[in-house]
Amino acid sequence: MESNTNISKITRTILPWVIALVALVGYVITLNPWISVENIAQVNRIAGLDWAPSVMAPLNYIITQPISFLPVKYQPYVLNLVAAILAAATLWTLARSVALFPQDRTKDQRSREKNEFGLLSTWWSWLPVVIAVVICGLQIAFWRNAINGTGEMLDTFLFAYIIRCLLEYRIGEQDKWLYKSALVYGLSMANNWAMIGFLPFFAIAVIGIKGIEFFNGQFFKRFVLLFIVGLLFYLFMPLIAYIQGGGQYTFWELLKGELGQQKSLLLFRGFRWPVFLLSLTSLLPLLLISIRWSSFVGDVSPVANYLNIILFKFIHLAFWVICLWVMYEPFYQKVLDNVPLQFLPFFYITSLCTGYISGYLLLVFSPGSEKSGRENALTHGIGYLVRAAVWVSLIAIPVAMIGKNLPKIQAMNNGAMKKLAHHLVLPINTDKKPVIMSDELSLLTLAGFNLLEQGKTNYLLIHTAPLVRHDYQKYLAKKYADTWPALTNYEQFPEPIASIALISQIRHLSLNHQIFYLNPSFGYYFEVFYPMTYGLDWQLNLYSNNALYPPPITEEELKFNMDFWNSVQNDTFPLIEQAANQNDPGGLALRQIYSRALNEWGVKLQRNNRLDEASKYFNLAIKLNPKNEVAKVNLEFNAQLKSKTVKQISVDKEMFNRFAPLRSLDSIMRAHGSFDHPTFMFIVGNIFFQNGQLRQAANLFSRVEGFHPDNIEAGLQMGYLYIRLGRPDLAIEQVKKLKTVNSYRWKDFTNYLALVHLEVSAHFESKDIAGGEKILQDLIQKNPKDLAALQTATQIYMSYRMPTNALAMIEKQLEITPDDVSTMLNKGVILMQMNQFKPAIDVLTKVLTKQPSNYAALLNRAISYLQLGQYDASQRDYERILQIYPKLHVVHYGLGEIGLRKKDTAMAIKHFETYLKYAPEGTSERKQVEEKLKQLKKP
Repeated sequence: MESNTNISKITRTILPWVIALVALVGYVITLNPWISVENIAQVNRIAGLDWAPSVMAPLNYIITQPISFLPVKYQPYVLNLVAAILAAATLWTLARSVALFPQDRTKDQRSREKNEFGLLSTWWSWLPVVIAVVICGLQIAFWRNAINGTGEMLDTFLFAYIIRCLLEYRIGEQDKWLYKSALVYGLSMANNWAMIGFLPFFAIAVIGIKGIEFFNGQFFKRFVLLFIVGLLFYLFMPLIAYIQGGGQYTFWELLKGELGQQKSLLLFRGFRWPVFLLSLTSLLPLLLISIRWSSFVGDVSPVANYLNIILFKFIHLAFWVICLWVMYEPFYQKVLDNVPLQFLPFFYITSLCTGYISGYLLLVFSPGSEKSGRENALTHGIGYLVRAAVWVSLIAIPVAMIGKNLPKIQAMNNGAMKKLAHHLVLPINTDKKPVIMSDELSLLTLAGFNLLEQGKTNYLLIHTAPLVRHDYQKYLAKKYADTWPALTNYEQFPEPIASIALISQIRHLSLNHQIFYLNPSFGYYFEVFYPMTYGLDWQLNLYSNNALYPPPITEEELKFNMDFWNSVQNDTFPLIEQAANQNDPGGLALRQIYSRALNEWGVKLQRNNRLDEASKYFNLAIKLNPKNEVAKVNLEFNAQLKSKTVKQISVDKEMFNRFAPLRSLDSIMRAHGSFDHPTFMFIVGNIFFQNGQLRQAANLFSRVEGFHPDNIEAGLQMGYLYIRLGRPDLAIEQVKKLKTVNSYRWKDFTNYLALVHLEVSAHFESKDIAGGEKILQDLIQKNPKDLAALQTATQIYMSYRMPTNALAMIEKQLEITPDDVSTMLNKGVILMQMNQFKPAIDVLTKVLTKQPSNYAALLNRAISYLQLGQYDASQRDYERILQIYPKLHVVHYGLGEIGLRKKDTAMAIKHFETYLKYAPEGTSERKQVEEKLKQLKKP
């Protein structure tokens, strides 16, 4: 008996240290030596590559920030080593907690274990501890965070320590353990928003353990005070950020940002379902084993009590199996994969429960109190099987988990990420102080860190996404004071900063610096620059003033990319495939990055008529990433080009279903690269056209036209594109070309009217008003009663502010359809443009008589009344609109003007302030309202 007692003491004292040491050795052996997807954010901060002030996780900052003083090349390794030490400490705490968890929760346990505190005193008391530690330490999420400095392991250790404090108090009833738990819980909440969600459970647990004495004045005050002391760490990161930011943000702005981030994360709907599922296999069994069940469960019947005992055993056994399953691989793994959280506290609780239940099963299924011979034999048989299962799990669990998870760890550590970083900077010559840009912060971090490892600092790292913000612009101006073309007056550039200002900055830099983009992209920069491809990088070069299309591919590009992809295919692709096949997040990310670049290079080759070479790279992109549907589409078109059987453009739902779940073209292209297929080029070209990205649209429309000369939509868009580029002469030439297209589609009068619209617009833009008028008059003479023709003429006249001509066309329409509401509304608008507000009111009133809910007519009538000085009538119309559209800023502007003119200062201020709340930023009207408010508020 004394021997068993010694073993149980060793289990609680020495065994945790042995476990921690073994775990630390194992984690160091499998430690990730460099940057990974998991720790890249931490490395970004420690290496000084992060621009935004960090206001979260103060304890993590305190522990890891000293690493920034080490040489750069050692920083990732030491960061990951800290995580390994914290993981070993967490497993030490788990071992101690399992050993301290009382095995006196049920009558069966109490009849077998006579220890005063319910602690196991059997010779096998070490077994539950080892099982709990093994399944926790080898669980894939825990293991990955143990060898990557993500910050998660610190949160898990603090969580584990709080549980340990509660269990330690139960043994000695020393208040110091509850005081420690209060302090650490406050610290944990400041460091980890998820602890806010656990707070009610913590409060219930402390009150349940301490009992009514919890509310004892002295204890309660100390407990709450220590909790508040821990919470004071909420102030730490805002204070640090305020000092480091040089006053760019106020302390209260930073504190508000910290609390706001925690609140948004805590209330985020996407976390609710995973948390619910995880709670079923962690908090629910924890509740079961935390309650000390009475000897009689509501019934004095021996049969009922016996059934209750059997039911308790069955529930514990079921939870044991489920918990093991969840730690091996959760049955809801797909749900967890869609959420960017690790959920380690839940897995920790599951491990704790599994260890406890392992001890429970060994204890209650051991020979003890059975009396019936037949039942005794059956019970003994079942007990033997259950105990055997627990012992077998001691070997089976680590073997299964190592066999399943070790290949994933090895794949994560195979060095593919470091090769990516090397490839990102391969074509960049830092002697010329290049500008390195990207939409993707992770790529910038990898490139910047690789250059720092080489001792190179002569470059600019630019994250394009936050360039529209003042704070990022100020950061760049401070960091690159001798290079960055800083904005001189931020009031002239309201957020989001207009693209024309951003383009001007990069254009200025390009005069003396090479510009590199680390990912294929599109948008306003690519209106001014065209990219030359160098592996994973795209060097941006300025278009010449009149150039609409990029120059052809160069021999330098061909040679570099051929050599690059031949090398990468041999030494990097096997590593990426190894990691991706293990569903490693880094491997999946690298698969997408390289496949996207391959597709982009294939598109460039194909657009330069190098079809065989293009198909090679499309195939390679698909082989590397079978989910790259864009490369598949491009390869399909490549086959059409080779066979000279280009299919007609067709758009159907099935075509887009293949890209699910990336439903938007923007997200599809950012993930997989550009399209070189007429259908998608036409769609994307229209998007570019609508966004004013005319060069990029022209590249796509002209290519579609080349394959489909009879595609009049692409031809018409090219014509309008020339007009918007200020080249109406080219638009007129485009009209002539379209008239030569022999297509049955010209028989469709709608298409003919579209061509007329383009031709007249081109003449008007070139100041040939007479030529455009003649075309329209010919149209109307040939089709005097055709509403579509009249509407086309009206639309053109209104677009070019020729209200008299437009009004004549509308009168002709009203002769045909005198009661048409849309035509009458257009007449009212034109009369307003001609400052004929009274006739306009008469027309708009007729519209409202026929359609009382026509709010466009109501708004225009309100404006007309306002212009005539009929303020009460105008106010009635505006307020009627406000009942349906309370956030419509133009209505508040009108009501503010009425208040101003009626000298009702309160009314004017109220509506002008509401206007500013909902009106878009950066408009001249908004500036006028701001100025009016200043004047109104002057004393």
